[in-house]
Amino acid sequence: MKSTSILTLVIQSIPKDNRGGYGKTATQKENIPINWIHTDSSGNYSEKISREKAWEMVKAYGIAYPASLTSHHVRGNAIDITITWQSSFTIKDKAGKEYTIDIPRNGATNPQLREVGKTYGVKRTLEKDPPHWSLEGN
Repeated sequence: MKSTSILTLVIQSIPKDNRGGYGKTATQKENIPINWIHTDSSGNYSEKISREKAWEMVKAYGIAYPASLTSHHVRGNAIDITITWQSSFTIKDKAGKEYTIDIPRNGATNPQLREVGKTYGVKRTLEKDPPHWSLEGN
């Protein structure tokens, strides 16, 4: 029985036109406490069930883009963080210019917060991935 990683199944479960060019990858990581192999009612490995479970994971975790072991996150150049606030606040950009940040009160949609972030070299440009901020914007 060939073992297929959840990463491989997640990537392969996303419809090809939504993969951003990702194709089949043979990735197996040791010591990751995930059920990598799903079986049918007879106990036999089932790629169909494994793919269904991977797709459930994609939906459950709101995965907007294919999983990757070479992503900006893995290299330490990106973070997924939801930023919200209750009232306006003042913040300085890298050059010391002050901005009053108010509405919309969400880091994913506030254009002023994005501008301040850019001065520090952090960008938020992926509309399908609201919490994603990175050095390159992707």
